Parts: sequence; C-alpha cells; structure tokens
Amino acid sequence: TVGYNVDSFGHNGGLPQILSKSGLKYYVFMRPDKNEKKIPSSLFIWKGTDGSAVPAYRLSVAYCLKTVEDIQKIKELAEEENVNEMAFYGVGNHGGGPTIKLLEETDELMAKDNEFLYGTVNEYFAEAEKSGEIAKAQEVSGDLQFHAKGCYSLNTMIKTLNRFSENALIKAEVFSSL
Repeated sequence: TVGYNVDSFGHNGGLPQILSKSGLKYYVFMRPDKNEKKIPSSLFIWKGTDGSAVPAYRLSVAYCLKTVEDIQKIKELAEEENVNEMAFYGVGNHGGGPTIKLLEETDELMAKDNEFLYGTVNEYFAEAEKSGEIAKAQEVSGDLQFHAKGCYSLNTMIKTLNRFSENALIKAEVFSSL
C-alpha cells in the first residue's frame, strides 16, 4: 500500500492521483532535499494537481544510515518536528543491508531508549494513522521538484542520440505494422 521511490530526482504533481487510483495509500521519497524544497515536516499530506491527496514521507537523512549516530540524528529531528520518524539503515549505495555491527549497536541503543523500534514502512503509516499524526499533518501541493537540476541536460551527444533513437523507434513501428 506504499509507493516507494527514494532515488527519484523529482515527483510530478500528478503522482498523487496515480498512487490513489493504483490503490496505494502512502508515498515515501527522499528527494528533493530540504535545501531544495521546503516542506513543513517529514510527514505531510501531498496534494496533487487534480486535488488527489496522499500522506507522504520524505526521508529526513538518507536511505542508507550506516551508524548509530546517524540513527540518533533521526530522533533529534523527530523531537524538533514533533512527529515520529523513520530511519532507513544499511551500508552501500542505495540502502544495502545492515552490517552485524550496526544491528548490534542498534539493539544496544534500543535497550537504552525504548523510543526506537524496528518496523516496516506499512507499520509506520499504520501507527501515524492511529496516533493522529496524519490527521494533523500539513498539506503540500503540486510538484515535488527539483534535485540536481540540469545534471542530465549537459551532454548534447547523449540528447542527440536519444532523439535519433526515438525517431528510429517510430520508423521501426511503422515498418513493423506494414
């Protein structure tokens, strides 16, 4: 029931409608970062261009927290925003699995502080519904853009070859139908 797209460089304002019509009740993403788009809290209601709305969560630090200190930063943010936060942990690029050391350190942290829990994204949103956090979440409307604006637009050769390929595909479809 959760749309999950952490590594996108932007999210079109039509996406809440697509999510809703696809049976997805929630959305999780990471970008645009805080310095790229001001959003009142990690948890908010994302209202699309057609008026569709979906509770959304922006990862507050990263999708691959590697140390207990990173996880503790999440707690500080939770206190600052007055909302429960999620911590996506693991090593490597794009949220690889956790190390044994990280799991052991996290278990120690959880033994000292019962505010940390292991859980799933679905469990997070279920708890946010139950506690009323979603009901009091602020609304953000329209596109959630932009991250790394222009990073793929600088190579003229790639754009030229992509356009050549697009035109060749159309020709191939025409010849195939004949």
